[in-house]
Amino acid sequence: MSGTDKPKGELVIQTIAMPKDTNPNGDIFGGWLTSQMDLGSGI
Repeated sequence: MSGTDKPKGELVIQTIAMPKDTNPNGDIFGGWLTSQMDLGSGI
């Protein structure tokens, strides 16, 4: 993508990963990310 391309569609949900969703290194768990994608696909 170039700097002038705009994403298609619109934002319908926004979620912030909280500290309980991370490991000791501060990385989010893959299962949490997958569950958020599942929630978004149902909207």
